[in-house]
Amino acid sequence: MLAVPGTAPDTPLVAVSRCGVADDLPLTAHWGPEDLVRAWRPR
Repeated sequence: MLAVPGTAPDTPLVAVSRCGVADDLPLTAHWGPEDLVRAWRPR
């Protein structure tokens, strides 16, 4: 059973964290607070 509806076993795993992530996690990408704020700033 999948934890997130609409995902499949080959769906890339990503994380958003306020305090970072461990280096040994099998993540495709990860974002922190600065990344999220930067994404919403007007260009």
